[in-house]
Amino acid sequence: MVQDVGTATTGRAAAGVPEGEAPVRLDVLVRSSVAAVAGHEDWRLVDTDTAFRDLGLTSLRLTELHERLREATGLPLPTGLVRSLTLVESAASSAARGSEAVDAYERAARRLVARPPADPDAFFRRLFALIDPTTRYPVPLPAELSRSARRLSPDTRWPWEAVVPVRELRAAPFPVLIVSGGARPVFERISDALAERLDARRLVVPGGHAVQNTGAPFNTALEGFWSTV
Repeated sequence: MVQDVGTATTGRAAAGVPEGEAPVRLDVLVRSSVAAVAGHEDWRLVDTDTAFRDLGLTSLRLTELHERLREATGLPLPTGLVRSLTLVESAASSAARGSEAVDAYERAARRLVARPPADPDAFFRRLFALIDPTTRYPVPLPAELSRSARRLSPDTRWPWEAVVPVRELRAAPFPVLIVSGGARPVFERISDALAERLDARRLVVPGGHAVQNTGAPFNTALEGFWSTV
């Protein structure tokens, strides 16, 4: 029986895998992870010659893929491969606790997660109404968003659980950029706190929570940042 991403291999168990099986297990691990992140039901349909973009992976999904592979293998991403880090509308509220706006947001989100609606789509709508009240999602939800809603569970790692590795990021050999959309005090405060603690560059690109959807303004900001890297 071929194992799935949860049992294919881990960094601790890899040493016990026969040499001939390692490539097969790695193939299963990566393809299963891609399928889970992209919302494909059968990992066997993931073609290793297909570009991530054509598999439906956005930059956010690629970040999730990296975390899955890191957790499964125990292997960190070498910092030498990273030239810069950009955080957009970060929801890591632990960085700014004590702020009235941040604490109110976290309390409301925790209450919702503790007693979520039975319908995953309804849960998704209420959760994202806390994050960005200005966005109205169509009824029914588009297929990709509906799949994302169904992946939310009590075991989900929520933003307020994030522990920001301040010391490591301050000492990292690459610059950090913190971007926010200027629309909600909670995310402005979190972004300000992160920029201060990480000694990072800070930009506000007006455009709400999904700053990247502004197109040219966001791209220009990134290009300006990258030109100095």
